[in-house]
Amino acid sequence: MIRTKKNVAVVAFLCLVFVIGNNRVEVESAKILGIFPTASKSHWILGSSLLKELAQDGHEVTMISPFPLKNAPKTYRDVNIAYNTNLFDDIMDEVFEKIDDSIVEKMMELGTFVNEITNTTLSSPEVQALIHSDETFDLLILEIFLDDALLGFADRFNCPVVGMSTFGASSWVNSLTGSPQPL
Repeated sequence: MIRTKKNVAVVAFLCLVFVIGNNRVEVESAKILGIFPTASKSHWILGSSLLKELAQDGHEVTMISPFPLKNAPKTYRDVNIAYNTNLFDDIMDEVFEKIDDSIVEKMMELGTFVNEITNTTLSSPEVQALIHSDETFDLLILEIFLDDALLGFADRFNCPVVGMSTFGASSWVNSLTGSPQPL
């Protein structure tokens, strides 16, 4: 009886191997554009980790950011944002110097900072070359950080958008996604 059970198990295993071997699952890779333009590595880490994993899984990834990925997979390409100054450090110095400013003044300063990031991103030579190329993308993964102008990449490349936020839920992210705003 034990011998018969072993024989049945071996036959079942061989049948399973035969079925799996003849029914290969074909998976297509996607061309993914990631945009994480904030001149702060804490923001970049979120995007680069995700996009690196997608590249390692066989997807063709293009990442627009101010930080190139070291030891990037073969299917991962960096598009550099050329900052002329040490923008983030300068802004952070100002934040600490203006710690007593009102919340309205702080929000206006944040808006100026994000506008600088957006304008620098859009005017960077490598980004301009990408915009004017004939490349196509299947998906845009974008850091949502008051940079709504960068949503234009989805229109330019005619692809859906996945928005990611390093801040979690906020009023500007919620309004874009249609998420309810907590009281």
